[in-house]
Amino acid sequence: MKVVVVGGGVIGLACAWFLREGGAEVVVLERDGAGMAASRGNAGWITPGLSNPLPSPGVTLQALRWMLRSDSPFLLRPRLDPDFAAWLWRFWRSSARPRYLFGMQAMLALNARTFELYDRLVADGVEFEMHKGGLLFLFLDEGAAEEEAAVLEDLRRYGYSGEVRRLTTNDLDETQPVFSPDGSRVAFWFPSEGKRGSANAIWEQQYVWPFRADYRISYVADDYSAVIVTRLKRDYVWIMARQRSIPEAELRRLADFVAAQGYDPNLLKRMPHGAGG
Repeated sequence: MKVVVVGGGVIGLACAWFLREGGAEVVVLERDGAGMAASRGNAGWITPGLSNPLPSPGVTLQALRWMLRSDSPFLLRPRLDPDFAAWLWRFWRSSARPRYLFGMQAMLALNARTFELYDRLVADGVEFEMHKGGLLFLFLDEGAAEEEAAVLEDLRRYGYSGEVRRLTTNDLDETQPVFSPDGSRVAFWFPSEGKRGSANAIWEQQYVWPFRADYRISYVADDYSAVIVTRLKRDYVWIMARQRSIPEAELRRLADFVAAQGYDPNLLKRMPHGAGG
């Protein structure tokens, strides 16, 4: 069997790998470099615990509320387009609870072997960044937390087997002190979930159109104590930490990471930080 895979991102390459493993003759078509488009800017979450579909009961009303807020995470530009109107209608119908639950079952089935397949890639020698730090949901009010608890009950009912712990403010102070000052009252902790794949989230700044500055968050420590920011051009790199100094052993490890990204670690310069900042 001969197969052509269009797109050399993480999904296309994974499909090609397992097709080839199954005996197919595979050709991957990519207009740029492999993994250099959406996959490079993706935060790389692989989380079976997020198997609830986006079209869900109440999401349409929530979207309408968000449209009235300038700081909302949702942006929709209404337009007179029959195809767009038809899509909105289908989305609204898919938000009914029976269809929502049907979609949840399908996504849970699709994600049932996700971590197993990633572990197979590691066993086969495929190199990629992989973190297993769990997933933490923070809530500022009890109402939002109860809504998430209802979603978790549905996930468990339809086959999600991952551990979930409900944390109080005191629990956060003890286990996740970095988040305790933010006013969070309730949290859900998914210890078995993992952020696997690239950590290259894009931090893009636009000062004056059309000039943009491209920065890539290439590394974040599991305890958020350090971050490495790079650029696609490999002309600048920053190692930043919460503390004013980084232990020498840790600094060497971070410098090795910088070298693996294509930079000369000998050009790194320490910036002095006094007691005032």
